[in-house]
Amino acid sequence: MKSILGWGAVALVLAASGMALAQHVSITAYGGMKQVEVLVLNSAATLIPTAGWTGRRSIEIYNNGPNAIYCSGGTPVVNKAREVAADTSWAVDVSEAIVIRCIAATADQATLAATIVTEVR
Repeated sequence: MKSILGWGAVALVLAASGMALAQHVSITAYGGMKQVEVLVLNSAATLIPTAGWTGRRSIEIYNNGPNAIYCSGGTPVVNKAREVAADTSWAVDVSEAIVIRCIAATADQATLAATIVTEVR
């Protein structure tokens, strides 16, 4: 999976600013993470994920499909919401109280070419 800002880039920015770098960051200190596959539809907005993980701090939406998807905190509209192009991701700090919906640009997604959602708490 690709991330918007890889850890190498974060380390480079921190080093350039003179801030100390943490050597080993454990995701378990934050309560863990989980991944689910979601098939985003073209005909209707799809909940991402279908139910937010209690205590969620952030979410990454990775578009593993061949076509763009569009996501928002409201009702997404093709070409008028946050575009997540094929083979890219969008990460945002949001609690489970924020509902995210996505819609596929041209066709429904299929298994093995779907959206991978990672939630961190």
